[in-house]
Amino acid sequence: MGRKVSLMSLAPDRPRDADATLGTARVHVVLATFEPEPRWLRAQIASVLAQRDVDLTLDVTDDGSGPATLALLDELCSTDPRASWSTGPRLGSAANFGRGLARAPRDVAAVLLADQDDVWEQDKAARSLAGLDEGHVLVHGDARLIDADGHELPGTLFGSEQRDATATSQGELVVLNVVTGCTVAMRPAVMDAALPFPSIVGGAVHHDLWLALCAAGLGSIGVVPGTLLSYRQHGTNVVGMVTDAGRWRGLRDASGSWALRRRIAQAVVDVAAAGRIPPPARDVTAWVGGLPELATWRIVRGSATAGRSRPLARVLRAGALAHLARRLARAPGARIRRALTLTTRALRLLGHGARNPKRMLGGIARNAGIVDQPLRIVSPTALDPQLRPLRARVTGSGRTVRLLIPGVSPSGVFGGVGTAVALAVRLAEAGEQVQLVMTDYGQALDAATVRTLILRHVDTSAEVLERVGIARAIHDEEDLELGTDDVLIATAWWTAFRAAGTIAANPMLTRRRFVYLVQDDETLFYPASERQLMAERSYALDAVHVVNSRPLAEHLRIRHRIDAPDALVFAPVVAVPEVLPLRPPAGVLRVIVYGRPSVGRNLFDTALRGIAMWDAQRRAAGDTTPLDVVSVGEREQFRYRIGEVMVRAPGVLSWDEYLALLAGSHLGVSLMTSPHPSYPPLEMAASGMVVVTNRWGPKDLGALSTRLVSCEPDAPGVAAALAIAAQRATEGGDPPLDLTSLGASLDTTAAELLQVIRDAEAFSPRDAGAR
Repeated sequence: MGRKVSLMSLAPDRPRDADATLGTARVHVVLATFEPEPRWLRAQIASVLAQRDVDLTLDVTDDGSGPATLALLDELCSTDPRASWSTGPRLGSAANFGRGLARAPRDVAAVLLADQDDVWEQDKAARSLAGLDEGHVLVHGDARLIDADGHELPGTLFGSEQRDATATSQGELVVLNVVTGCTVAMRPAVMDAALPFPSIVGGAVHHDLWLALCAAGLGSIGVVPGTLLSYRQHGTNVVGMVTDAGRWRGLRDASGSWALRRRIAQAVVDVAAAGRIPPPARDVTAWVGGLPELATWRIVRGSATAGRSRPLARVLRAGALAHLARRLARAPGARIRRALTLTTRALRLLGHGARNPKRMLGGIARNAGIVDQPLRIVSPTALDPQLRPLRARVTGSGRTVRLLIPGVSPSGVFGGVGTAVALAVRLAEAGEQVQLVMTDYGQALDAATVRTLILRHVDTSAEVLERVGIARAIHDEEDLELGTDDVLIATAWWTAFRAAGTIAANPMLTRRRFVYLVQDDETLFYPASERQLMAERSYALDAVHVVNSRPLAEHLRIRHRIDAPDALVFAPVVAVPEVLPLRPPAGVLRVIVYGRPSVGRNLFDTALRGIAMWDAQRRAAGDTTPLDVVSVGEREQFRYRIGEVMVRAPGVLSWDEYLALLAGSHLGVSLMTSPHPSYPPLEMAASGMVVVTNRWGPKDLGALSTRLVSCEPDAPGVAAALAIAAQRATEGGDPPLDLTSLGASLDTTAAELLQVIRDAEAFSPRDAGAR
């Protein structure tokens, strides 16, 4: 694909470019792209790299654009060693900027933001840096206006919007944002306070407002005199120039505008409570306090911003009163509430009937017994498509190693899927013809996207990946064309059945066994059920077993009578870079919990009870440092209180956001009733945190490193281990994580597996009484 930035290449200890001008301040630019117009992006990148009197690096963070954009980025960034680029799954504009900021270096004088379609003035970076040197933590400025073809338009950004650029207190910003992201320059401390962005930023609130709110809490915001860039107006801007702020659109819109600002204020209060910024003033807390509609009505009416933007002030005052009226309407007794509810439902039903008359009449007829409910016929094959053989036929000779994986997630290729893909890549590097066959999900991702995601997490080259085929088999749209000497590698219990069924259905295949990559005892994933029995039966299928970690191999030998050769037992592959710099917040103790309430084996409740017990013990001992407990691993966002501990879950995180969260934390808790070491505790420990994890059967990770503390899988055990972990976290100086006791390296196992694959006798059917 081309030259691409990694987290390690942006780490703070990265050497400066040899051609950098000595004595000039170092600045870093984060430029966000999504399917840009090529001529506009060329002009913008050229203007950024042409900045004078600064030592500049540029990182382009792309938001899931197509191959044409990626080729353009590779072209534009390959000619200048100061420029780099990366791409990831589609997140949206604000979250994409957050992704770029999360991997920005912290040892720079300033970080600047750039859009894909503007043109910077040559002294923009230097003038912005001079503004920061006046004592501000963030500066912004005005811009000339140009059209799509670069022709100058009348006025400037500030003048056209009648903007008061100095209205930058937190209270004023909550009412009306006056900071435009493409003009922003900030100190790295602002990023540390602002990241990760709260979930509201991914909705109606933009990254520039959130950065400005955090900056206003940390210090002052300044305005750079004059214009800093040419701000292109072309009709498809994500935001663009706003000239109708405060335009009346009705009471519903007014109420929504007021409620949105209340959510913004709540996000500021939450971040302050976590210790990332100082507590905000009353003009922010009033939005979330008692009877907020009346309190903020007075603040909006009397604020400086409201005085200079009377239409917006009127809208927000009306919205506050409308919101209060709705709350009061819900306050009387149950009869009034029920009447309002029934009226609302009746109106919705009438609207539904007007839009879908046939569907509504059909539902009424079925409920009245006039027509029967339709009979749904399900074929046995459709009940469990995961278990049927692949739709395949033998069409020739030769050998391809086909790795059957559930799929590739848009969020990245890591964990068990990442390890399986890494093993396949090693075989491809050794000269084997390899194909990835997705059997369960990821069907919407094209081959180029899959390869891009693999490159972000697996140590290989684009040239090797071009030789790796990619096929989709969940819906069996077409036949897989097999060679007589093909080797199938299963990576989960259902793919084991698909591999065995495919071999049985194709007698021309000479390899009558398959390779089974076992990465956990999957019978533990389910309660007593058919799936549990099927998972157990998969271990009795005729296969060559490759096992992820020695503790798991020992468990499989005892529980399922699987005796894998020692050379085919490898240590887990941890994708977190050891150079990840720890930047935990001051004045607060942050604990990361890998916990999924929806997955029983993660012992989520046990982890939280243990944290609450430990918190009570340390408070009794006089430690009043506030806790910030963050739960990751679940898709949904939620808050959870146990004792005095509040737990927050941010929902889905990208890989870069996950790394940034690890870098900003002190302690980790990751429990699992499984013999496999599992990836989260190893990833946390590799990042530099001290992690509490439980013993289970032959698994005891506490012997690996002082960064890992083993405990019994109960709340008292977790509490006692956290006390030890907290002490170790303050001492520091831990050596790098050494996983050699968990098995051979993946390279060693891949080399051994390669010899097995090239030995046809290893795939002859095993005697029925061999086990």
